[in-house]
Amino acid sequence: MTDGKFSVPEFGIDLIDRLASLGQLEAGLRAALVLIHGPAGYGKTTLLAQAQRRLESRGVETIWLSLDEDDAVAERFVDSVAAAAGAPSRGGDVASGGAADAAARALILSILSRLGDRRRPLTIILDDYHRAQSSATDKMLAFLIDRAPANVQIAVASRTVPAISLATLKSRGQLCEINASALSFSMAETRALFANRLPEADLEALHQRLQGWPVALQLARLWLGEGSGEDGVDALLDLSRDDIANYLTTQVLAGLSPQAQQLLTATAIVEEFNADLARALCDAPDIAAAFDELASLGGLVQPARRPERWYRCHQLLRDFLADRLALSGEENGRALHRRAADWFHGAGDLMSAVRHLTRAQDADGAARRIEAAGAVRIGLISGLSTLARLMDMLPLETIYRFPRLQVARAWMLAKAGALSEGRACYESVRPVVEDLAENDPIRHEGLFVDMMLSAVYEDDARALSSIDEIERLARKVSQVDHWFQGWINNLLAIIHTRSGALANAREAALTALSHYRTAGSSYGQIFMRLHLAIIAMLSGRLVDAADVAEKASQIAAAEFPADLALGGLIAVVRAQILYEQNQVSQAQALLDQALPNIQHAEGWVEIYVRGFQTRAAIAYLQNGLDAALSYLEAARATGAARHLPRLIWFANCRKTELLTMEGMASEAAAYAAASNAFLDRDIPAFISWRERKRAIIAKARLAILQGRAAGVCSALRRFRIESERYGRDRALMEISLMEALAAQSVNERDEAIAALKRALAIAVPENFLRTLADEGEAMARLLRATIRHIGVANMPTATVTFIAEVLTAITGRGETGEEETADILSLREIEVLRHLALGHANKVIARALDLTEATVKFHLGNIYKKLGVSSRVLAVAVAREKQLLAPAAAREETSEETPSVAVGG
Repeated sequence: MTDGKFSVPEFGIDLIDRLASLGQLEAGLRAALVLIHGPAGYGKTTLLAQAQRRLESRGVETIWLSLDEDDAVAERFVDSVAAAAGAPSRGGDVASGGAADAAARALILSILSRLGDRRRPLTIILDDYHRAQSSATDKMLAFLIDRAPANVQIAVASRTVPAISLATLKSRGQLCEINASALSFSMAETRALFANRLPEADLEALHQRLQGWPVALQLARLWLGEGSGEDGVDALLDLSRDDIANYLTTQVLAGLSPQAQQLLTATAIVEEFNADLARALCDAPDIAAAFDELASLGGLVQPARRPERWYRCHQLLRDFLADRLALSGEENGRALHRRAADWFHGAGDLMSAVRHLTRAQDADGAARRIEAAGAVRIGLISGLSTLARLMDMLPLETIYRFPRLQVARAWMLAKAGALSEGRACYESVRPVVEDLAENDPIRHEGLFVDMMLSAVYEDDARALSSIDEIERLARKVSQVDHWFQGWINNLLAIIHTRSGALANAREAALTALSHYRTAGSSYGQIFMRLHLAIIAMLSGRLVDAADVAEKASQIAAAEFPADLALGGLIAVVRAQILYEQNQVSQAQALLDQALPNIQHAEGWVEIYVRGFQTRAAIAYLQNGLDAALSYLEAARATGAARHLPRLIWFANCRKTELLTMEGMASEAAAYAAASNAFLDRDIPAFISWRERKRAIIAKARLAILQGRAAGVCSALRRFRIESERYGRDRALMEISLMEALAAQSVNERDEAIAALKRALAIAVPENFLRTLADEGEAMARLLRATIRHIGVANMPTATVTFIAEVLTAITGRGETGEEETADILSLREIEVLRHLALGHANKVIARALDLTEATVKFHLGNIYKKLGVSSRVLAVAVAREKQLLAPAAAREETSEETPSVAVGG
């Protein structure tokens, strides 16, 4: 998209203010929709431009979008609105039907949410709507108007009336309509335009004959200003209204040199032109004199961009010139489009080059341009939305004649969630790809897409068996082929992560990141940072994961601000990190915006699992079982729609865990058996170490609830040993917690504390707070028992602080960042301890707290036990060292626990 789409047109002549129309428009500024409609030449764009300047001067923010034929598809229309608003786009979604419609609506809601957050009044201006109008865009426009927040107004200029419910808007007082009659020049405006160039009688006759038609009056002024005088007026009065515009245009252009007329006719095929482009289209080396003549046309040729000196013709003049060009024959028009394509290609504008080749009816030439630019590489360098716009210009039959484009389409389909179509697309081109030489770029891209389909989108764990072949290929290909090395190491990072070889995964991801950086692929760098964040989380390095994910978010915002899918993927990973750190409200805000978007875009099951897992955990924490199950049901629906069996299995396994945590043992057991949640019945193709971990934990939860913890200890131990061997510290922490809870349930105190220590060694430095807090009261009992057994004096301050935060989270007294309370000691114990710090005797403490001395002694015994001391002096010293005596306003004793749920990796 060119900058001109988002810029208010500049006018090279002095324009009279449309005072009456502006007054009508301003009177309707509180309406949801301002609709300006009328035939060509009624000054709709001029009026909007004048209104925009007035709005901005009064503190009303405006967003300008000039629509064109490329926006006639609903998804492209919404993408353009998003780009104009500076909001993320769909990121190249190639879904169709209901999924595409839902994605477009989700994007509209995202745009409006962003604009609503600005609070200040804002007007979205959609100019030339008729060029993009279709039944699909009418529906999107109606949805945009209906869902716009109170501070957002829509202004539309169109030759035609959109097929939306104007009567309903009018009945609500939400429509300001300005039609051709209102747009017509008044006699006063006509006088201002001609500025005493005609006698009053002639002026009145001309105004009546032209019925206030603005462009015809403007053309008449240009022509009559050249000395046509009364004869010219008489000639105009004899013409029918339909002939006036063509007559005037012919007369005005007749005053130009043949070279200037050729320049205008040739440039009619482009939206905007500069001198160099005009020179190429005219095939003339010197057009300076012709260019100078254009100044005499006033508002018919207007500056489009400054200081680059680009120009655009008034649409009525372009229509006239296009008709004139058509008379010269189709081949002449196609030749001009081919020249335009060559010029734009030389200028590095692939989008415009391809567009003009398709208009020259040279789809094969357009396909060759996209192939030469790299096809898949375009998506990696410039973002998938750019590749999608290019591919949309080609007929499908053309794409399927060019192997490189077919490989790219398979990738795009998979990323949009159309997995079966993506696989079928690739399989039909596989024989051609495999017949190519080993060093052919198309073969490399084909292998990349094939393996990405298997390992990422189809989620087939059997792809892990191809790792040796992929590594051999990486060694064969030159290390200076940075694109291929980036791709292949990207793939290796994914496969190693699935296999659980996290050190290898990290090495491959860093290698891919280096190659993508050298190749100049910001898109590839963002994805590798996303992979590195996931690998860091699985390795138990939550702080590193947060840093890497934040960096990915910053690059995406700077390089691809209009890619909604990309932003959504990063937001899901960041939300899981924030949730682990007990930043629940921030995590929820990210997910509530990201999940609706990624459900209709990127088809990456890894992200879906993390997103729905975290959102269900938040729902359970805040609103209980039914709320959490609604998100798991959404996960199942997404899995079914996108053919992602791992996502469906995950939702079933999590439901089993939630039923268990609610104490519903029989229901959990029955559901697990029916859904294969424990993987007892068979092992699906998508199963990797992470699914085995989730199944073992779910099975252990139920066994503990049923009093059969001893039966799962060996499985937990085996998986713990495996996790230690491969550096899977996140899994090691989760499994150790299950071992601790299992040992606690059978009164094996020493084993429980030993397992808890293993988990805390990972959790404390990285602040995996909710992993412990979501285990609820059972975890609280275990932590308190550990404190009594070990004693606070024998624990590092960081561990004491962490445990206090976990206990605070379990009792539901706020998330991290709010006032912390030291739940290691009860409220009464802290009160007693404060009196100890003041040197008060038991009798004084009893009197101050309205207790018996025996009760004070009882509390002292608990304090000594928890702190691991045996005297009053040591108790005070330890409490001060561990910061247990800080003020804690609003501390309340409570026995009611907030429901909790574990979030796994």
